[in-house]
Amino acid sequence: METITLQEFQDRCRAQGVPREHIAFKCPRCGTVQSMASLAEAGCPRDNLEKAIGFTCEGVFSNIGGFRPFRATRELPLRGCDYSLGPRHAHADLAVVHLGHSYEHFAVATPEEAQSLYRVISLLGELFEAADADAEGETSA
Repeated sequence: METITLQEFQDRCRAQGVPREHIAFKCPRCGTVQSMASLAEAGCPRDNLEKAIGFTCEGVFSNIGGFRPFRATRELPLRGCDYSLGPRHAHADLAVVHLGHSYEHFAVATPEEAQSLYRVISLLGELFEAADADAEGETSA
């Protein structure tokens, strides 16, 4: 496990060059690159995004994992696994040290990985908006 300071963690996140909700991390079990935006599309409640990112894999929210209370509101390819850091699973790739405490976290994705996921999520958003507009046009006709 790699141990870094909070400043190093923040620098790596900034180096991705994406908006905050698209800062990406990699699940230590399955390697899925994910962001708050992709977690939201997978079905993570918006008020839980900041707690889940870097701690819970996207698959927990997309019906891949054993815990299945949520489902994405749109049909997206299912990604991820049922992994979440915590007492049951104790393997993280990264520990962030701040004020003398160590916090386990998924590894920070590379800038290339984060930017690729950002492009995919942005494109999907545009496609969904176009589909929604088409559907609205059909119902009003």
